[in-house]
Amino acid sequence: MRGKCCVLLIILCSFFVINLNGQELYIRGYIGQTYYQGDLSPVTSIYSFSDGHPALSFYVGTHVTNALTVGARFTKAHISGYDDTSFYKWKLERNLHFESPLYEFGLVTEFYLNRYFERLNRFNLNIYLTSGLNVFRFEPRAFFEGQYVDLPELSTEGQGLAEYPDKKPYSQTQISIPLGIGFSFNLADNFQIGFEVSPRMTFTDYLDDVSSAYVDPATLLEHRGETAALLTSRSWELINHDNSIEIDGRQRGNPENNDWYLYTGIHIGYVISNKKVAKKKRPTRPKF
Repeated sequence: MRGKCCVLLIILCSFFVINLNGQELYIRGYIGQTYYQGDLSPVTSIYSFSDGHPALSFYVGTHVTNALTVGARFTKAHISGYDDTSFYKWKLERNLHFESPLYEFGLVTEFYLNRYFERLNRFNLNIYLTSGLNVFRFEPRAFFEGQYVDLPELSTEGQGLAEYPDKKPYSQTQISIPLGIGFSFNLADNFQIGFEVSPRMTFTDYLDDVSSAYVDPATLLEHRGETAALLTSRSWELINHDNSIEIDGRQRGNPENNDWYLYTGIHIGYVISNKKVAKKKRPTRPKF
């Protein structure tokens, strides 16, 4: 599935971006921040996002019509979530956290609204809606005993263990759909500067390695070792009690809602055009 999606995106991007006969090529560099929304957000709400992390992005695209552009975009980002920033007591006691690098590549479309708001052209301002299809890679990890530990291999919710046959290991390569809005300002004939806000809808609930219910730490200890048993719940760092008795089967996350991440940032762009501009003829000197 991952390979097919990557091949499809490469073919589509090549078709729309590399074929530049009579077209303009848009090159942009982005700098901004990414934010995470999920089970480890401060508040249980789709509008509650974690602290932001720096993100860099590069885009190459071209016009398909006067109002529609299509291009390829690569983003390198970082996301995180911490229970100790929550307003809820039960999250503070759960005491989980994660961090993850994020690498994203996708086909992006932009639909410009200037044809409906022609007055924007007076100010060299462009407003657009953006969407597309991304393939991204994430690697959730937690800090434990002075180092970062990769969480997927620990099966913190019993993924891949015979005792929990309904819990399958999750893929760290996933698909997301950007749903954003942005604007750009024409500084000169070939230069633009702009700003964009673009949430990413994902199809996984494991950006944070948290989704459903706790499993028996004794089972994790047997199959995945002591670190897995300790990281399935970190309330022991705050409360002195026996996790193996109290947490098995209790809710750890909410499997009904998938995780999101959000990009916001500025971009600087340059337009390359191979359209030939007709040279103005010099006026001829009148004959007398």
